[in-house]
This record gives sequence, C-alpha cells and structure tokens, in this order.
Amino acid sequence: MQAIIRDLRQLAAKYASNRKDASKLQALANAAKSCASLPHEELEEMLTGISVPVHGVYIAKQANQEGRRNLLIYLFRKKEPNATLTKQEIFDAAAVHLKREISEKEYHQVRNTITMTYGYYALLCH
Repeated sequence: MQAIIRDLRQLAAKYASNRKDASKLQALANAAKSCASLPHEELEEMLTGISVPVHGVYIAKQANQEGRRNLLIYLFRKKEPNATLTKQEIFDAAAVHLKREISEKEYHQVRNTITMTYGYYALLCH
C-alpha cells in the first residue's frame, strides 16, 4: 500500500508539472493527490472496486470479463506469492475451466496482457 501511495504522489507531481493540456492534467494531479491522502482502508476499498488483488498487487478489472484473462488471475491467486505458471498449467486449466483448448495465439495474447498489467494499477479518484 505504501508503494501505491508513493506512486500516486509521484504521479500527482508529474501531472502538476506538465504544462501540456494543463486543465486535464491538473485534474488528474488533483485526483492522484486526493487518493494518496485517503485513509488506507478507504483507498483499498477503492482499489478493489476497480481491480483484483493478487498477492498484494492490483490488476485492473476489465469490463468484458474475458475468460482467458480471468483464468490466469484465478490461477495466480491460487498460488503462493511470486509463483510462476507453466504453459502446460495454463493449457490444462483452460481445458477444465473454459471447457476448450486455447490456441498458441490466445495463450500469448493473454500472457502478454497479464505481464504488462501485473504489478501495475490504474486508479481514478474523484
């Protein structure tokens, strides 16, 4: 949680110092600063509304509830922190939970999506 608050403060400073599209960036800076000042419980409640906690890391929720992506999140949540998933574990789980085989292309797409978002979060506060 401390890392999230630190990152929010850095984001607020970055947006506040950017003179390009000043009004929009000022609003984002104010939102980040406001979120960083929230009590931890309130911030965590806000985070769980827009993301899924996985071992202390928040992964942004997606509106379309894509089955393959949710499957990887489910598998990571079942494992211990800092665990890895093998390609075979993912293919086996897809066969059981999605009731179909996933293609190599689908595997790479969802793996890249999780890799890019795992450890990052998106947050917008009012």
